[in-house]
Amino acid sequence: DSQLRTSTIGFNGYTLRGLHLVSTPESCWRGVELFAGNARPQLAIFSRGEGRLAGLNVPIWRSQTFGIRAGAVWIAPSSRSLSLRSSERSLESAFVWQTGVNYSPDDTTSVSADVAYSKQKVSWVGRVDSQRGPFRFFGEVLHLSSNSPLISIGAQADGRTSSTASLQWTPAARFNAGASFTRTIATPPPGSSRAILNNRLLLVRTNVRPAPNTHLNFTFKDQFISLPASPLIAVPLNLQNRTIGVKWN
Repeated sequence: DSQLRTSTIGFNGYTLRGLHLVSTPESCWRGVELFAGNARPQLAIFSRGEGRLAGLNVPIWRSQTFGIRAGAVWIAPSSRSLSLRSSERSLESAFVWQTGVNYSPDDTTSVSADVAYSKQKVSWVGRVDSQRGPFRFFGEVLHLSSNSPLISIGAQADGRTSSTASLQWTPAARFNAGASFTRTIATPPPGSSRAILNNRLLLVRTNVRPAPNTHLNFTFKDQFISLPASPLIAVPLNLQNRTIGVKWN
């Protein structure tokens, strides 16, 4: 068994039993990755959500600050994979054509983007991670198509559209503060009986150590979850929760 991740767009890490070759950048193959075999979800020892994978990842350009890669993955879920939900997704094999770029001008800044195309649908993700003095910022915008083969094997059952932003401030060793905002819309595959889930979360936190053995923590959380009306839900369901917490140790 070897660990394989074909794309950064989904949660789809695989445990692959078969051929998995990764060449070194110094070799004549220049870092080409080749794999083929049976795959199952990475976090499962025994799983019905298995299938077959075969693919190739090729670094097109690589430097100290910039890189471009491209590849193709053939994904074929097993005929008995997720048989209880076979009506919710296509079990036909499909190719995923993908490409990605990453740019890191220095040790404190990283920008990356990945695009995957399959079944006439495009999935993509863009990320930025930057640190300037006491501030660190991370942002991500992602769209994973609900009928993408990238979710046909693995723990993730639905596509999603999400956006994330977080800011961390650490001006001193005894004080730090941060805020993060996440919004995710989970979209089931076509024909699925599951409902669309809309989740929004705002989190603000502050940590203070006025003395070596004293710790003060303040947290504010605002979460909103909604389920639109669907054949399974007669009326929309909305849930909002606001929490303020103070801890003193």
